[in-house]
Amino acid sequence: MNAAAAILKDMREAQEQVSALCGFTSEEIGDMQFASAFECLERVLGSDQYGIDQLPKTSAFWHWWKEQWFRRDEQFLNNIKFDIETGKHIALIKNEGYLYVESASQFRQVYREYHRIDANNPEVNNNLMETSFHFMIKELAKNK
Repeated sequence: MNAAAAILKDMREAQEQVSALCGFTSEEIGDMQFASAFECLERVLGSDQYGIDQLPKTSAFWHWWKEQWFRRDEQFLNNIKFDIETGKHIALIKNEGYLYVESASQFRQVYREYHRIDANNPEVNNNLMETSFHFMIKELAKNK
């Protein structure tokens, strides 16, 4: 199996685990990814309407965005533990500590927190996003 196939397999497995914990369908996760991508574009690019309009038309942007989403999925999954003594899951919530999670509804809330697009979410690296977007926009301009 080549590296790209292995990454795709890991992405699928992560999505299956998220679906099992949160009760999301793959369509619901896709809808969240799509809406969140546009929130991210608007937050990072601000008034750069050209970038906001053009980046979603490129495969490079969507490849990059899915990779970012997968990284946060991995962080989410890695921060869920099962407490054998209580028989409950424990989730690490950044800036808040650990929380017992007992239902799909609570898992969904934690999952959305990991994917929240704003400057207060420690899972979102603003410098990385701005640098990545700058690079992608330069490529768009070159190919225009």
